[in-house]
Amino acid sequence: MSIFDDIDAVPWSQLHHAYGPATDVPLLLKTLMFPEEVSDEVAKQAEMAGRSVFEHVTWTLWGNVFHQGTVWQVTATTVPFFVEVLINGPDDPRQHEFLVTYLHHLALGYPDDIFPDVPDPDEEFAEVEGLTDSGEEPDYGSEEIDVRHLIWRRDSYAAVEGNIEAILPFVESESDAVSDAAIALCASFPRRSDITAPTLRSLAKSEGRKGAMATVSMSALGDPETSRFAENHVRSNDKLTSILGACATCLHQKHNVASNIPSILTNPLGDLGETQIAHASTLSTLVGRCLECVGPKHRETAIDGICMQLAKANAMESLSLTDSLLTTVFSNGVPSKASELSSIQRKAVEAIRDHGAFKVSAGTFGNYTELLSGWRLPQSADEIDRWLSEGNGRSQWKRLFDLVER
Repeated sequence: MSIFDDIDAVPWSQLHHAYGPATDVPLLLKTLMFPEEVSDEVAKQAEMAGRSVFEHVTWTLWGNVFHQGTVWQVTATTVPFFVEVLINGPDDPRQHEFLVTYLHHLALGYPDDIFPDVPDPDEEFAEVEGLTDSGEEPDYGSEEIDVRHLIWRRDSYAAVEGNIEAILPFVESESDAVSDAAIALCASFPRRSDITAPTLRSLAKSEGRKGAMATVSMSALGDPETSRFAENHVRSNDKLTSILGACATCLHQKHNVASNIPSILTNPLGDLGETQIAHASTLSTLVGRCLECVGPKHRETAIDGICMQLAKANAMESLSLTDSLLTTVFSNGVPSKASELSSIQRKAVEAIRDHGAFKVSAGTFGNYTELLSGWRLPQSADEIDRWLSEGNGRSQWKRLFDLVER
């Protein structure tokens, strides 16, 4: 018996997603499970949008059940259906990649934005321990909505966490994209490490990308066996494998890392920098975050490496690398005066001025300027240049910021 036998018994009209009652969700789920039986309604919608049926269904799901990092009242209810599609639906690597990646997002929002931080669900959801959703129609202007959102997040996380055994076999997929997605997902569920650790260790014994990816997940989970496997990958003649092994070593050993590891991570990545890595979007981003972990002994080398990558980064990579750079050089906050910057801090700010992603297409990149604002830095290359040039005293931008704060 399949869970899809009872899909129409679910009270979808009483469960809400980003756009209201989730009455459209069962048809989307059925289309993934039984693509040969696609309805005229979905087929017509896809045609009008200029997409294939699969593209249209997944595009819709990225906007309703999951919307810009947020999960909703219906989200946890959909998880068992997505898992059923994954294990018993079409044997299609593209669909498998979507499903594993999507489930990871339903659990954590944007998991590649927070890696290598592993959430502690007991701490994260302590506020709503023992609480359940009222089941009523959400009132997004009410005082209780924040609590309800946290309940929905907890329930979505728990729903995916409870299906780890079903997802775990996909770490062995012949598709790198599917395998990467499943390996990265394993790193996000510390309470299930008793299930995932043996599989990751077995996988880590293999040479090449898959084995090295497994050690990266092991490092995030604090597996004590990480170093033993990572060392073998560091010595690989394959550059990607060696870099991933160095990343795993860096995350695991942190301040005690040997000098050869930062050296590997600060070598020019070239085209490899844009390689898709499920843990952190791209290899460039992953390396930047790993370099945050090195201790004072290797900090200048790490900063040079991040600056070098920033010079060749696309907008999203630049956002992540800038965050890594600022975290690394300003552990005690940004000085009020540019004259108080150390030489290495000035180098970092100059790299942001010269290579930061202040604009995308013809407009301002809001996420980037918001990041700089959070660090109390000017939000354009010209403003940064003026601040650096003033040297003494607070810049006009800094004075304005303080006035607004007061």
